[in-house]
Amino acid sequence: INVMDGVNAKGLGFYSGAIQAAGRKGATWSTKRADPKQLEAIIASLEHGLRQGGLGIGIPVGYYKVVGAPEVNEVVRLAKRYDTFIAAHVRYLSQIPPSGYLGIEEFLALASVHDVPLIVHHVPSNCMGLTERCLDLIDEAQKRGSKVAGEFYPYTFGITVVGADFLGPGFKDRTGMDYTDLTSVKTGEKMTEALLAKHRKENPTALVLMHNINERAM
Repeated sequence: INVMDGVNAKGLGFYSGAIQAAGRKGATWSTKRADPKQLEAIIASLEHGLRQGGLGIGIPVGYYKVVGAPEVNEVVRLAKRYDTFIAAHVRYLSQIPPSGYLGIEEFLALASVHDVPLIVHHVPSNCMGLTERCLDLIDEAQKRGSKVAGEFYPYTFGITVVGADFLGPGFKDRTGMDYTDLTSVKTGEKMTEALLAKHRKENPTALVLMHNINERAM
């Protein structure tokens, strides 16, 4: 966000201000792939953070699906150099191909290649109906010596920005949700097809609750 669009989030958390600041400025960080100079600047910024005492590197590619695998690999290389871990919000919040299962496989492979500890965030949220299989995948990696842990929040809904890529056309097939499973945090109103399209166009950084995790998956 800072390197590609010049938006200084002033130390704010990803959900508690950074993504909203980027959206208000019309930033393109989530839709444009970083060029070599931008990637170099991103790596330098991450390295600066680690030198300042950062505990690890968070990689929210679930919101930045256009990023290339080689760029992600460079970030993991940096984690290896500093003997630290990566924490990933994986790509593809979906239970049909390309799915959250594939997103987890990407990071398991990177963690294995570079021997870097990995935390996979929000497993049921990203895998939904594939949660059990995703957890089995993480278990297999652990048995083979990978330092990996899966994380989940203990409730059946998540929060995101209404303009998130995974809430675009086809979201019902990908997630198993309907429009009424999306609730505006600000107004409490349930989404409709027209209302969702309106919010995504006019206020894409507005927060919505999404009831995308069934109790069995949890």
